[in-house]
Amino acid sequence: NYRIDSTKDKVEEQLLRRFQVRRKGSVLATEFHVDSSGSEDPELRWLTDRDQLNKARRAGHVFHGFEEGALCFKPTFKFDKDSDAYDTSAKQRVPSWCDRVLYKPGRSELTSYDTVGDARHSDHRPVIALFDVALE
Repeated sequence: NYRIDSTKDKVEEQLLRRFQVRRKGSVLATEFHVDSSGSEDPELRWLTDRDQLNKARRAGHVFHGFEEGALCFKPTFKFDKDSDAYDTSAKQRVPSWCDRVLYKPGRSELTSYDTVGDARHSDHRPVIALFDVALE
């Protein structure tokens, strides 16, 4: 799993600035259905610049020729099961985008890239990507 190179507290601080969130005690709880139009805002840029997959792709180490949509949704890992709170266990894992969709550009166009925030059955949130595909 690729992670965000930072501390849990710093990532949560950036998420508080970017997304509509609420605090439950010391737990960051998320609201998933948010406006994702500002993909170039400083808080998201700060997070995506520290994302290990983005760093490895920029360095040319992995997934040559593949694309990914803008990460305009909150990190999809590590949640407490059946909860919107990021990891409250003793491990205190850093929220990260561990669930991704990469694709080969060409005869398809990415039209939507988002997370399924209501799926709380796991410590991961699934992501969904929709494409327009040109068929011959």
